[in-house]
This record gives sequence, structure tokens and C-alpha cells, in this order.
Amino acid sequence: MSLETQIVGTNLDAGGNLKTTLTNNPVYMGGAKLFSENDSGLLTGASLLRSPESSIDFRLRTGQDSVWDTEQFNYTAQNTSKHKYTSTTMTMSWAGGALNTNASSITTTATAAQFQTYRHFPLLGSGVVYAEATLALSNAMVTNVNIDFGLMVLAAAGTSIPIDGVYFRISSAGVFGVVNNNGTESTTAAFAFTPSINVFYKYTICLSQTDIEFWIDDSLAAAIPRRPGVSQPIYAASAPFAVRHHNVGVAGGVIQAKIGGYSVSEGDMDN
Repeated sequence: MSLETQIVGTNLDAGGNLKTTLTNNPVYMGGAKLFSENDSGLLTGASLLRSPESSIDFRLRTGQDSVWDTEQFNYTAQNTSKHKYTSTTMTMSWAGGALNTNASSITTTATAAQFQTYRHFPLLGSGVVYAEATLALSNAMVTNVNIDFGLMVLAAAGTSIPIDGVYFRISSAGVFGVVNNNGTESTTAAFAFTPSINVFYKYTICLSQTDIEFWIDDSLAAAIPRRPGVSQPIYAASAPFAVRHHNVGVAGGVIQAKIGGYSVSEGDMDN
């Protein structure tokens, strides 16, 4: 059949256009579902689609972010009014526009340094906590080194794993997401991502009372629900932003993480 066949009939106007009257009978109505693409699937291999939400009062819900804390490390000494810093032989420095871990270039075992905000950031209802940090590595990761950063309650010494929290971990095995509920860590598989040396990437954690997402440069790396048997991802329901560098054994070489800055905000709720 020719594709040039013309539709004819009484439902056409003088210009050959189909005349249509919309029905108010739901039985004959078509419909379309509305979704937005939050992520193209660059790292996960699958697009992330989400639908907008209508309230019980017929309103379309929109998010209102509230900034809780933001800091750029463009100074040369610790901001003691906001931040706590502890050292187990290893030291940190504030130089070159970044917070630098392992400024002492130590490779010996059982050494560590850690940094945190005094302020803790809570989970609130259906809101989402966003923790973002820009970070670069001085060299390719070596064996026996863990670099953790995100929302976490730190132990007294950096040689122990955090007490609670959700955070990124970078080691010689790759970049991972870690969910720690009251001292029990659950780790994702290594992300399909390898950081280049001395290149800053934006790492983002999205944390709600039911779900956790890890993003790198606005691409979703992993999305996981809370563990079965726990009511929320982190036991304390709030945590500071923190950074931890730990030599779990004799390090295979000198490695530093350079953190340009961080921000923590509450999404979807005007708080």
C-alpha cells in the first residue's frame, strides 16, 4: 500500500486535517506517564527514571534545598571553630587550596589521620541529605591504604573503622560505597570508575531513611536500599562530614587525598 494514501471522510476539514473532539469520558481517554531521566546509566549501564509526585491536595511537589554547611579549603590552617582533627602519627595539612591527607608521607602500618565537622547532620522525614566533596588523588592507589570520606561518626582513633555512617572508600581494589550501621559495614561492589591522578572529581552521597545513592561527577555509581532488619541506614540518624586516611598495613607507596571542599544540604524540605 502506498504511503501517500490520503485519508478521506466527513471528519476532515477543508485543508484535509482530521477534526477531533476530545471526550470527557475516562473510558475512552488515552494517557501518558511522565518520567524524568536522573541519570543516563554511564556507570551503572541502565538509565535511572523517576516520576514526579502529586500531593493529596492535587499539587505537584517540588524540592526546596536548604544548605547546612559548605567549606572550601583555601586557607593554610585548621578552622578550629568548625572542624575537629586527630592524628595517629600521620598528619594532614591545609595547603594548595585543599585539605591534604598524609601530609607527612608516612607508609608505616597502623597510622592514620582523620577530620570531621563538629556539626552533625540529621535525617529528617522524607527529606534527603546530600553530602558532596571534591577530591583528587596524588598517585594511583597503593596496597594497604583506605581513604574514607562522607557522612560518618568516627572512632576515637583513625586506626579503627568508623562507628556509623555512609561514605565512599577508595583503596587499591577500587572506589566503593560503604553503609555502616552501628559498626557493621556493608560495601558495594567496586564502581565502574577509575580516577585519574591529580584530577578533582565531585563525589556525592544522597541519603534518606530508606535509600542510599552514590554519585561521581553527576553520574550514578550505585543505589542501594537500607539493610533488612534496620529501620534506617545509619544507627545514629545523624552524622558529621568526615575524612579518614588509614594505613591498614605497610603502604605500597605514598598516597595523598586532596579535598578541595565539601557541602552538606537537605533536599526536598525547606528546613
